[in-house]
Amino acid sequence: MRSLLPLALLLAAMSSVFAFGHGDRGAFYLITAHQGGTSSAYMARASNLSPKHNFLIHTDRRLGEDGAVEYTAYNRFPIVGYALMKLAALPFADNLSAQIYAAKTLMLTLFVGTAALAYLAVSRLSGNRWVALSATLLAFSSGYSLYYNDLLASEVGMDLFGVMLAFHGMVVFAQEGRFRLLLVKACVAVCLGWHAYALLLPFIAIGLAGELVGALRASSSLPALARAGRVSGALVRSRHIALGAAALALGLALLAFNFGNEYLTLGGETPFSELPSVASALERAGIARNDAGGLDYWGRLLGIQFVRIGAMLTPFALDWDFGFLFSERDSLSKSYLLLGLAGTAACAAGLFYTRHKALWATLALAGFCWALPMRLSTEAHRFEAAHYLGIPLFAFTLILIWVAGRRGERAVRGLSAAAMAVFVVSAFMMTQLIPASRLVTEDEFRAARTSDFEAIRKIAKGAKIFVAPEVYRGSAAYATHFYLHGSVIIWKYNRGKADFIVSRVREDAAELLTPDNQMAFLYDNRGAGVWTGLVDSLVDGAEPIYRAEHADVYEYGGRMHYIGAPGTFEAASLSDEFTGDGWGIAAKLNIGRRTGDWRWERGKGDGNWSAVPRQAQPGSNRLYIPAADDVGYRLRARAKYIDNSGVQSEAISWPTKPVRELAAGNPRLAAREPTPKFFLHVIPVDQNDLPDVAKSAGAGFENFDFHFGDRLFDPGRDSRQTVMVELPSYPIAAIKTGQFTGDGKLWEVKARLDGDDWIVESRSDDGG
Repeated sequence: MRSLLPLALLLAAMSSVFAFGHGDRGAFYLITAHQGGTSSAYMARASNLSPKHNFLIHTDRRLGEDGAVEYTAYNRFPIVGYALMKLAALPFADNLSAQIYAAKTLMLTLFVGTAALAYLAVSRLSGNRWVALSATLLAFSSGYSLYYNDLLASEVGMDLFGVMLAFHGMVVFAQEGRFRLLLVKACVAVCLGWHAYALLLPFIAIGLAGELVGALRASSSLPALARAGRVSGALVRSRHIALGAAALALGLALLAFNFGNEYLTLGGETPFSELPSVASALERAGIARNDAGGLDYWGRLLGIQFVRIGAMLTPFALDWDFGFLFSERDSLSKSYLLLGLAGTAACAAGLFYTRHKALWATLALAGFCWALPMRLSTEAHRFEAAHYLGIPLFAFTLILIWVAGRRGERAVRGLSAAAMAVFVVSAFMMTQLIPASRLVTEDEFRAARTSDFEAIRKIAKGAKIFVAPEVYRGSAAYATHFYLHGSVIIWKYNRGKADFIVSRVREDAAELLTPDNQMAFLYDNRGAGVWTGLVDSLVDGAEPIYRAEHADVYEYGGRMHYIGAPGTFEAASLSDEFTGDGWGIAAKLNIGRRTGDWRWERGKGDGNWSAVPRQAQPGSNRLYIPAADDVGYRLRARAKYIDNSGVQSEAISWPTKPVRELAAGNPRLAAREPTPKFFLHVIPVDQNDLPDVAKSAGAGFENFDFHFGDRLFDPGRDSRQTVMVELPSYPIAAIKTGQFTGDGKLWEVKARLDGDDWIVESRSDDGG
């Protein structure tokens, strides 16, 4: 029984992740800044997994232009991990919160299981269970391990469990020769994720090298021909080659299933290299990119990896300011870089003093064997740093073995108690002491959204649903896929195609089916309906609300109207600009390059536009100042431009609202929005996190500008209207915001994130 005590203590300490958890926040964290985009995307794919679709891994089903159902396929990873998540959530039917909690519980269970496997492997290699206990707890105490222990993605929870399962099989094979057990564990690991190959590669390479050296030495006295035969025979009988062949065959079979599924889904006409999953793999490996090479690139990439190793070597109890998430770009990087280099060097030196060189080298190299070949993926995804677990595990084992040799068994047991405390404190601080704004903000909003969709699913599950663009925004996009899994989603509104409509706008109409909801409302669209799709032209007086990716949204007669032709990212846009003569409207080209002058037009909103009868602002035809004869008209700008592929196109801006009466003696812009306009620019820690649209604009930030007229406000907070903007899920370095008020005053604030606090870097207030 005494031999089981260290394992029992390990499980007791590791179980603290269940005890602390994320509290009530956990049920709604899919649409939060904490792991939001990644977790909700994986949850949506797992929920959509079904024999009805040949077990195709897909994020959502949507209605195409021709009325056929299309799939957003994601066949990049083995199906087993998604199947496990599906099985965990299956008993909870339409209880979305319980499904999320079940999937989180599965990930936490695998996290504890990974630690148990690591302990069993290290206890065999070190010969000391107390050393294994302390080394495992310290290695799993890092911020990366604890922050991502419930990430609903195969790259961490399931992959890492598979890697450690295979490593334990390698240790047992090396000590007891149980090859079949290793083969089974390796195959299970491959089924859970591709990271298993990063462990198998060095194990097979080192093992084969050892067998070759042994065969050459044993046959050194034989003639050349006999020696070659002896070496060839050793390779043919090699267990390492058999292991590699079996793992490779299994992986190819899984890929064939995935890619074949995707090929058939796309109609069987897409070339293999152009399949989305194949193209993604080539992209992640840098094969399809020309900027993923050169000494500068590799130097920066290796620097990031060693910084992450340094963070993996640091228990979170010693780094509770959350610096590990931002260390790759700030001043902390030097400390982590040095620690990562020192820890890696210590492991390399320790190989000369251990009896299990091949096994420890395999575990330490596994992280590099994945990070370097898949460089564009690992550079962008911090959570993949968890696969450097072998380095802290080896480093802490070396230190504790040295302590045991110098101070004896009692000292190691004392350190085990300290390691338990470090892990428990780290787990507690991660989930309880990090400010709620860093993990989850506006819990009530998220809870309301989840419960709203539970009510929606009970009525509209499996139907064709038009999701209004004000619902499908920001970090809530993938969460919407999960909420409506099993249904056919329609992004482009067209009367008659959708059975139901989901909107954030509440209208007291007979078609409203969820009157008790708070944030998302379901409408019946199967009858005559009160919702209108303005396909060809605008009704005079319809007010433009906003342009979204999948639809243009207007307000008319107190109702929202969705334009059937989607408003994709605007090539041209308008903004307010102040000149010496007053406020004007400035035209801007967002993509490509302009080849001609701007032309200005005005119209009543009935689809008929005419050129303005005079020139724009002298000296700058991108700027226009409305005059008295523009009152009652909408204004827009257009120009010829060359897009990124070299094709000439025409850019047309989103129109203004009708120009209002000019105030007597005041030449300032009368076409301004009647409600205040705010700008909100989010600057990420890593520019690679920006969406493609923001990258193409080249501004270095993601734009979340808004008006109060967007209807994204909560009038119930105090006596003020408070706009709620869902921020992206990636780590944020700074935010720049400000307001254009009705009389032309402007204020602006830029704040950066410093640890847990927002620090104001700059502020301007021109009297507003």
